[in-house]
Formats: sequence, structure tokens, C-alpha cells
Amino acid sequence: MSWTDVFPVFTEEQVDDYLEQATAQERAQLEEWYGVERVRNAQPQCPEVVSLSLFWKPVHTGSPELPPPTRERLQNAVALGLADRYNP
Repeated sequence: MSWTDVFPVFTEEQVDDYLEQATAQERAQLEEWYGVERVRNAQPQCPEVVSLSLFWKPVHTGSPELPPPTRERLQNAVALGLADRYNP
């Protein structure tokens, strides 16, 4: 199973259609939820984006929030006890 089987993937045309029809309030909500917080090591020739929030969240409702992600925490999540997802 691919992550695109679970998470929707929108074409540029679909995004353009949404942006044409969205209210100011809907656009603000979209920016709050999915806006780019910061760009590190920008590489314009590689426009793909992976949202960290897809992976740095607890799996089960009621689980405590994870601490802010750092490079060390992301690379050693299992050893630090921060990974409750399936780890192949």
C-alpha cells in the first residue's frame, strides 16, 4: 500500500479550482493547517514537499503529544521511545 492510497493527492488544476472558490476564512484555515512554517536547505529543482506533521503525531487518540521534532529525535525516534507506529 502506498501513502497515496490513504492521503489524497490533488492535481494542480484541483488546487487552482479550490483557491478560486475558497472564502478568505477557508484560505486562512488552509494556511494555518498546511502553510509552510520554514524552509531548510531550499532546493528549487526539487519541489516535492513532505509534511512532517503526517509522521510526527501520536497514533492513538489520548496519547500524549510528542515533543517538538529535532533532527536527533527524528533520526532516533524508536530508540527514544517516540515511535508508536509500525516499524518494519
